[in-house]
Amino acid sequence: MPIEKSILSQDDLLKLMKEHYGIVDVLDIHNLEQGTANCHKITTKHKKYFLKEFQSKYSTEDMEIEPSMVNFLASKDFPVASFIKTKLNRYTWEYCGKTFHMQHFIDGQCYQQKDTPEWLLTEAAKCLGQIQKLLKDFPQLKSDFPKKWFTSWSEEGGIIACNSLLKLVESVSNSKIKGKITTDLKYKLNLISRVAKINIEYDKLTVRNSHGDFNILQILCGESKVNAVIDFSTASSLPVVWEVIRSFTLSDKNSISAQINIDRFKKYIIDYLEAGGELSRYDISIMPKFYLLQLARNHFGYKEYLTSIASENVNIDFLNDLLHFGYWRTDMCRWLETNGDDLTLELQSIL
Repeated sequence: MPIEKSILSQDDLLKLMKEHYGIVDVLDIHNLEQGTANCHKITTKHKKYFLKEFQSKYSTEDMEIEPSMVNFLASKDFPVASFIKTKLNRYTWEYCGKTFHMQHFIDGQCYQQKDTPEWLLTEAAKCLGQIQKLLKDFPQLKSDFPKKWFTSWSEEGGIIACNSLLKLVESVSNSKIKGKITTDLKYKLNLISRVAKINIEYDKLTVRNSHGDFNILQILCGESKVNAVIDFSTASSLPVVWEVIRSFTLSDKNSISAQINIDRFKKYIIDYLEAGGELSRYDISIMPKFYLLQLARNHFGYKEYLTSIASENVNIDFLNDLLHFGYWRTDMCRWLETNGDDLTLELQSIL
């Protein structure tokens, strides 16, 4: 669901397609309700295109790396939707303060997590391994977890941030939501002192270029096959352990209830490794604690809800979705705290 309203009318789209791409034979324009950006399916006499209108916080500079990286993957025969250059030989352009780019449209189905078929979970693991293997030959991307991420955070700062959100809870009128947020944030407030003891040796982590937001919602599927992996807009250089465990918990249907089926996760990792992914013994040993630390430090969902709920033009459905994602993340913290050591022991048998 788009966060912002599109700035484009159909007449605007027709004009911009001609101006930037020389396309004049548009037959149909369809706005797609997927993701947080505004996306437009453009159908011409002979081809279909996917035009993406980014949120106003993104600049053309922010989005310039994705097209060249995706086209690099396409050159290696990895299934992606390749990008199209404008008449000025650029992939990205700006209109009325918004950044745009366009790709060839790929037909396919996106599965919801509750409907994930077994073949797709296997293929997802393989795709992630292949992406990281291929991108070893691409210039290093910006770091999503730089070394300072591990050294600049403090227990005191975490407590202050959590208490700031707890103060905002008083303005929530729905008593059920208010109670749930209060319970969760108080749990996370106590959790901060426990995760502050987690010691991660950054130099021992395997860091690679990766998708950055990989999960089954980023995979367009055909009949029991992957048509394309999409949306590399947050691609970055990162510790692979984070993307492996996060992608599994956002893809496996068993993880909807904020838990990890250990046997299924072990298979996911094996499929990932066989496709070219890399994990060291240290990566395996620290994976659950790394994920717990990241989830505990970040209050995504609660922060967005509490700071926006009083706004006049707020999209309530979207905010509620974010809030429930926050609930899920906190429940995953609870599961990892209770079961993380057992998970680590089981994972160590893989290598």
